[in-house]
Amino acid sequence: MLNSNSRRSTCHRNAPRRLALLGASLLCGAAWAGPNDAVHPFVGLSYHYDDNLLRIADDAPAFDGAPGDTARRAVAGVLFEQTYSRQKVYLLGKLSKVSFNRFERLDHDDKDFQARLDWQIGKQFEGKASATYAQGLAPYADFRTTERNLREIERQALEGAWRFHPSWRVRAGASGEQYTYELERLRVNNRESDTIELGGDYLAAGGSTVGLQLRRIDARYPNGRAVGQIVFDDSFEQTEIKAKVVWRYSEKTQLTFLGGWVERRHARFGERDTSGTNARADLNWAPREALRLTGSAWREFAAVESVLANASLSKGVSVDAVWDYSAKLKIDAGLRREKRDFRGLVVGLEGAALNDTSRYASVGAAWTPTVGSNVRLATFHDARSGSPVFGNGDYSAKGVSLSASIQF
Repeated sequence: MLNSNSRRSTCHRNAPRRLALLGASLLCGAAWAGPNDAVHPFVGLSYHYDDNLLRIADDAPAFDGAPGDTARRAVAGVLFEQTYSRQKVYLLGKLSKVSFNRFERLDHDDKDFQARLDWQIGKQFEGKASATYAQGLAPYADFRTTERNLREIERQALEGAWRFHPSWRVRAGASGEQYTYELERLRVNNRESDTIELGGDYLAAGGSTVGLQLRRIDARYPNGRAVGQIVFDDSFEQTEIKAKVVWRYSEKTQLTFLGGWVERRHARFGERDTSGTNARADLNWAPREALRLTGSAWREFAAVESVLANASLSKGVSVDAVWDYSAKLKIDAGLRREKRDFRGLVVGLEGAALNDTSRYASVGAAWTPTVGSNVRLATFHDARSGSPVFGNGDYSAKGVSLSASIQF
């Protein structure tokens, strides 16, 4: 954060290649140097069908042919996990070849590199250091196009905590994040952000914690967003003061809450500045040993990949369930509903209906016939009631996927 903007931009342009090479070299080194049981090569193959792959709106002009398509994904990678004393190393390198049956122009390669170190020094100091790089096809929900749009995401993070008393802990962290889009019209969403976080917690004897968290986000959008005759600079600074509570009611029930006051100020056009309450609550409940439920509710600012806005105030709820039907068969299901409000975050469309509501449901089953092998069948339904004024009308989509993988 102390470097000049030009130097930072050069660094970010070169970072994907450096991170990919670093991840590959670390993985190869781990494969040769680590114990055999720490290195796990894996391969996989999957088929996906989506009857509205590009999320074509119901009121969109007639589409050339059916909007559905089938995709084939071939995956190969290496996982390395090992603990050295109290330090845990996790490395992952994964490459995927994705081919479409009809929309061949969308064929692409997915990349996923991850490196993480969980470190601990004595009984007082602990933390994590991580770096990730991912490339994949960006969602089509908020932008109408039939062109390929690859998205690259880089993240780097360092965090640490000092338990200076059996009941008290202070923590700090810093992270950086970069998003880059292939499609020229969506490069207005290219962004870089730096985050600094400070906090402190009271640690109860039963494992629950109560604390305060301060966070500062500095986000920069180098490409201006043109709306009519106006070019917007979407760069912003966000300040957060939140309470953080982890309540371990029992071994089967745990509630996590993070919420408080948030203020977002933009570099230009202060009409978009906003503040208010942001919060998220997650409840984990295991009524039976074989059944696990997770419920979530949130009200928070979220990024939007559109040509008209870069963020929304999102309010939603979700429920997920996992049932261990047997030692080899797991069944999972999920429901999610979210409403996004763009009012106050865009200029020039005051009074218009600037919100949408999405609903998502999924059911899946995973079978592990042998140790290290997995076969999964899943289906989903995705629907949205959109805002025609904002350019994201109503749509619905459903699909099914079948995948198989083996880890050596």
